[in-house]
Amino acid sequence: MIYVLENLSLVTPQQAQKAMGIVTCQRRDYAAQYRFEKDQKQSLFAFLLLRYGAYAEFGETAPLLIDRSGGKPVLLHQPQIRFNLSHCNNAVACAISRDEVGVDVQDWIVRQLSVAEQVCTPKELALLRQEPEPEKLFAKIWTQKESYGKYTGRGIVYPMREHSFLRQVPEGLCMESFLMDGYALSYCAKEALEICKVTPEELLYETI
Repeated sequence: MIYVLENLSLVTPQQAQKAMGIVTCQRRDYAAQYRFEKDQKQSLFAFLLLRYGAYAEFGETAPLLIDRSGGKPVLLHQPQIRFNLSHCNNAVACAISRDEVGVDVQDWIVRQLSVAEQVCTPKELALLRQEPEPEKLFAKIWTQKESYGKYTGRGIVYPMREHSFLRQVPEGLCMESFLMDGYALSYCAKEALEICKVTPEELLYETI
């Protein structure tokens, strides 16, 4: 399942403060490293999505401690839960599965062609030049490449300009992309995942 919180800008200061009291000390300290309030909220609510999903799918109520020492984050005491987090201005997402998974969200932003040239294949660039709304197509292309990198654990450190997922997905994998309200979302997993949109009120339910 992919859990999504949209319109993070509408989260009130009171809700953000409550989130700070619900997350683990580890996540509170991690979020506090960010300079801007927007980034802090993204970090807090990404964790709350993970908490919500871990309970919904695995019945997990124990504190979730994230280990980043091996590159791709994992849960220290719940290794059966595979997850991946992503956030942008318009949404926060958490993918949860029993197998490896990668998810990415990206706002529709008008980007210079020079940026696309760093990550797109020649065919993708040709499509972008023809597209009346290139920001939407670029967001789709970017999230596909990013979700694949996160699935493999390589992040963006792989030759993106040599990989295109618009028409063909690596054998044995499932990749889907969605154009949402103001952003694109793509995931990469071993099987198809559903999307579940969650409200701040549901995430702040303290009895989980």
